[in-house]
Amino acid sequence: MNPGSYGPSTNEIFQEGLYIPPVRYYRKGRRNEDVIRIILCNSRMPDYARGDLEALAASLRLADRRIKDLIGKYGVETVRDTMKSMVEAGAKLAASRIKLLPKGKFYAEDFMDEGYLSAEPPRISARLEITDEEFVVDFSDNPVAFPVSANTTYPATVASVGVVFLSITNPHEPLNQGLVRPVKVICPEGTILSARRLSPVSVYWETMTYASDLVWKALAPHIPDRLSAGHFLSICCDQIAGIDPRNREYFIINEPNPGG
Repeated sequence: MNPGSYGPSTNEIFQEGLYIPPVRYYRKGRRNEDVIRIILCNSRMPDYARGDLEALAASLRLADRRIKDLIGKYGVETVRDTMKSMVEAGAKLAASRIKLLPKGKFYAEDFMDEGYLSAEPPRISARLEITDEEFVVDFSDNPVAFPVSANTTYPATVASVGVVFLSITNPHEPLNQGLVRPVKVICPEGTILSARRLSPVSVYWETMTYASDLVWKALAPHIPDRLSAGHFLSICCDQIAGIDPRNREYFIINEPNPGG
């Protein structure tokens, strides 16, 4: 619907771009040309789309070579056992660090910008409970998904909570899933933080960032040495599109504006 994929008038996911289920871009080392033709025919800038996809494929080929090199040097069982032990070591570290956090129940609420549904700003909230074993965040009391693109999905909400958990427990450790094992996120399906299919989500980062900000806000007074004051929260992205007069080719500028 809009160059750059998102806009304020979007009310369903089909207006945000091509909805592609999990398919193989490559199969046995050969590119699936049928899939790439469908993608490129639905892009305003097909050369850029191809370049992005090929860059992703190149990074995966490099990872594939690196893993095969490790297996060739140490054997598949050693590599597999090492991966497992790294995750378990991360879990043990997280289990020890969570014991250092303040225990109890915590709460934070905030208000998003007005105009999503009415002139009133929507209220959002999070309830936390920290024990010696778990870091539980409950987002149950939040609005149902908006008919605009500011919704996010459950995996993104879980990731947002994980960011704050890591920042107060293991901010400098190389990330693996064991480091966030104590994190539990409760979020009913169909809300702005756990949108169902067909809800527009192209501005997901706004609500996703609010999720981490709520956890941040609830804990900052209790862990002031780990969590700073509030931050910019939004991205306020500029989108400019048109025909370049120098070569008559289509262009899109997608420029996020981070702040303090």
